[in-house]
Amino acid sequence: MVGNTYSFLNQGYSQESDTLAFIFLSQGEEEVMPKLIEYSPINRQGERYYNLALMDLVFDSIEGTYRKDDLAQTNNGDIRKVLYTVVSTIENFFELHPAATVHIAGSDEQRIRVYRMLIRRHWKDIEPIYYVKGFINGLLEDFKENKSYEFSLISKK
Repeated sequence: MVGNTYSFLNQGYSQESDTLAFIFLSQGEEEVMPKLIEYSPINRQGERYYNLALMDLVFDSIEGTYRKDDLAQTNNGDIRKVLYTVVSTIENFFELHPAATVHIAGSDEQRIRVYRMLIRRHWKDIEPIYYVKGFINGLLEDFKENKSYEFSLISKK
């Protein structure tokens, strides 16, 4: 299912925060940008999920540290490779938490559309392995490719 991906510079699980993280470098047309993929526990609609987030790691020269930025639009020309890198981590997550549910929500309409397109494009590979639900108008339903969901949920079959 996954196409060409980036290699990870670092990956790890924090038992204290119950967070799984992967760091890689987006090496696009404009710049090299460190990126973070993070699975962290959240509560939504009275349920516990693990939020899947893709963020830029932006260097703060004043603090001398990197900060997470999930609103940045790098536009580095490598979106497909970045998304395939994100998708490549899902199985790692489910090895750690096989009964968990992953929560996916874009921080803006464009990202929501990209995630929906990715699921639709790879549906034949996703459907045999995972349940995919979408949340719309206060209800969860089986994923339908032409709907714009507030968020999507993925769990192992």
